[in-house]
Amino acid sequence: MTVKELSYIGAKVTRNTIVTILPSYSLQKRILDILLSSILIMIMFLPMLIISILIRVTSRDDIFYCQNRVGINGEVFKIFKFKTLKSKDSDNDFKPVIANDPRITKIGNFLRMSYLDELPNLFNVLFGQMSIVGPRPHAVKMDDELNQAYLEYSTRYNVKPGITGLAQINGYKGLADSSEKIIGRIKNDVEYVEEANLFLDIKIVCLTIIIVFQDFLKLLFSFTSI
Repeated sequence: MTVKELSYIGAKVTRNTIVTILPSYSLQKRILDILLSSILIMIMFLPMLIISILIRVTSRDDIFYCQNRVGINGEVFKIFKFKTLKSKDSDNDFKPVIANDPRITKIGNFLRMSYLDELPNLFNVLFGQMSIVGPRPHAVKMDDELNQAYLEYSTRYNVKPGITGLAQINGYKGLADSSEKIIGRIKNDVEYVEEANLFLDIKIVCLTIIIVFQDFLKLLFSFTSI
C-alpha cells in the first residue's frame, strides 16, 4: 500500500510501516529547531507581548491555551497556543473548530487567520516536544479516532510533530472540515515521514515563510478594505 493509495476505511487496520530515521538527521534537525525557535522567539517577543495584552483586555480570560496533544512515539504533551476560544474543552469533550465557530473570541478570529495563535508553539520546539517541521499534532480524542480510521496514520509517530509541514505547504492548512482534507493531510504527513531529510525541512520552512507572508498581506488588505 503506497502513500497515494491511503484511504478512509472506517475501521482500524493494523499495518506495520518501517520508517528509519537516521541519528545524524535527528541531531541536525534538533540543532535547526533550537536555532530557529530561539531566533524567532527573540524576534517575535514584542508581538507576543502585545497579543498577550490584547487577549487579556478584550476577553479577560487566560492568555495561553494548553491542551494535551499526541507527539512522537504516541506520547502526550502540553501544547502552548494563544487562547482564541471561549470554552475550555477537556480531552474527552474536545470538538474541532468549525467555520464561524461561536466559541472564537473577538481577537481569536484574527489570530487564527494570521496563524499568530501558533507562536507559543515555538516554546514547545525549544523544549524538544515539537519540531519546526513535522505533522501537525492532534488533540488526544481526535488522534485516537484518526488512528482507528485511517491506514498508516501511526507512521506520524516516528517523528516529532511540527509547527508546519508538507501538508501545510501543499494547501492542507486551517480547518479540516471534510474527509477529503483529512485524507490529504494524512497522505502528506506520511509522505513527509517516509522522505524526511534536512533539505526537505529547509524547503518546507522557506515555502512556509512565503505562504504565511502572502496570507498575512491578504488578511491585512481584507481588513483595511472594510
